Amino acid sequence: MPLYTLAALLACVGLYMGFFVAPTDWQQGEAYRIIFIHVPAAWMSMIIFLAMAFWGVLALVFKTRLSAMMLQALAPTGAWMTCIALWTGAFWGKPTWGTYWVWDARITSELILLFLYFGVIGLRASIEDDRKADKACALMAIVGAVNVPIIYFSVKWWNTLHQGATVSLTAAPKMAQTMLTAMLIMTAAAWLYSIANSLVRVRSLAVKDHSFYILMSYGAFALVLLIELYALRMQRTRAVKEAKRMDESMDSTRDAEVNRASDAADHEALLAGDNSIAPQAGENPTALQARPENPTASQQAPQGAAAKPR
Repeated sequence: MPLYTLAALLACVGLYMGFFVAPTDWQQGEAYRIIFIHVPAAWMSMIIFLAMAFWGVLALVFKTRLSAMMLQALAPTGAWMTCIALWTGAFWGKPTWGTYWVWDARITSELILLFLYFGVIGLRASIEDDRKADKACALMAIVGAVNVPIIYFSVKWWNTLHQGATVSLTAAPKMAQTMLTAMLIMTAAAWLYSIANSLVRVRSLAVKDHSFYILMSYGAFALVLLIELYALRMQRTRAVKEAKRMDESMDSTRDAEVNRASDAADHEALLAGDNSIAPQAGENPTALQARPENPTASQQAPQGAAAKPR
């Protein structure tokens, strides 16, 4: 799947930047580099559970089977991310706090989140009726979502060993730009991995539930509809081009007729002009040259100048 490949590439780039390019922390030394795995996993553990609660609401309100399957498909990935967050946190806590585990507010609430993931997975597997199982898992996901803000605000509400947020949406980051870039790349890799994993699981669940064929039918219908719309658009475009071509042809025909009429009128006018100066019958054509230009000249000539008969 392309998402897996892209997630692996981003993970390689992020780990290289975090372990070899990012500078050493002045307070924690090299031990801090575990955050490039710990922080993205912890973020995804909370985000995935909120996504499960969202799909649970849709499953309860709209009674959609696909929403319940999305909830079921997200649970294993969220549990895996929570395990990674707890495991890497323990390895980070040993050099920082001197122990792998303390019953800190954030660590304890994160552990509760893992139990909630296990509860959703186990509850779904223990109920044979799909409708009842979907409803029970949706309720558990919605109720368990209350734990997510407790995890996030635990460092502010209680006095804990866990450090506060280094990256926040409302404040400037408290780390070097290289560290932040590496962490964001690893977060993107975790996002892509979680999405790809969930899509693969929901597809397998849909095939087992025969809903896959329904989804394929909807997809085929949508594809046919898009093809029909494209064909109508192309037909309309061709009709517009044909109408434009016919208008241009009619304009050119009209212009040609106008030009022919104009040429005919010019030709008739030329013929009329030639007939006005043509010689009369029985008259010598050369006599036209002897005619005086002034028509009154012949009247001014004396009567004695008349020609004598032969």
